Amino acid sequence: NYLMAIYCSSKQTQKAKDYYDGIAYIDVSSGSFFCMSFLRKDIEKELFKELGRICPSEILIPQSLEKNQSVMKRLELEYPHILKNSMPDSSFNAERSFDKLCHLFRTESLKAFGLEKTSPELSAAGAIIEYLEQTSQSLLLHISSITHVSESDFVGIDYSTRKNLELINNLNDNTTSYTLFEVVNSTKTSMGTRLLRRMLQQPIRSKEILNERLDKVSSLIENKKTFNLIRSSLSSISDIERLTSRIAMQKAGPREL
Repeated sequence: NYLMAIYCSSKQTQKAKDYYDGIAYIDVSSGSFFCMSFLRKDIEKELFKELGRICPSEILIPQSLEKNQSVMKRLELEYPHILKNSMPDSSFNAERSFDKLCHLFRTESLKAFGLEKTSPELSAAGAIIEYLEQTSQSLLLHISSITHVSESDFVGIDYSTRKNLELINNLNDNTTSYTLFEVVNSTKTSMGTRLLRRMLQQPIRSKEILNERLDKVSSLIENKKTFNLIRSSLSSISDIERLTSRIAMQKAGPREL
């Protein structure tokens, strides 16, 4: 359940001498926070590829982007169900965003997260935090980091291909029935279900990470006793990600505590 923000940079980057745009997206209930950037000239192609991958429920759109009729018309046509909120460009202020994120993460800089003061992703991330502060009226202490992702980290799948492959939703009634997700989903926790969904929507390219996953799967298959014990233990675990988030946001009840 992602909230996304899109930022259109007004300045050229010093290194590439080109214009870059950025996006950020967050699942407030679990605290998972991500950001990335791409070239301004590729904005429509890259933006809609990421929309298909992330499937946000809500998007924060700067007023300057609303002038791009091609993007806005396609957004309404392909994603009519997504809530679209227009925000003034001042909400995407880079300097204020930097200060907000440093304060939230309790750091003096964002270099540990792969971000600089001039990173276009920064403004999108800052707009999200500002929006959450205004709307949730809750503490955001569970949001303790942000992951910088790159287009090269994942297999690129366009909207049409993703839809026809029926990875998560089928073409008939848009449910998970008869999809790849339904076939492989034998998870025992809500956290595992979300992770599997994310893995299918965002197929990773790294050979090292993939081989590490395969080694772990192989180890569990070879040791059935350990495998069954782990699955049995996981069956009794509640959704810790969302429970701890509710506690941090001061929304938890006695049973959840």
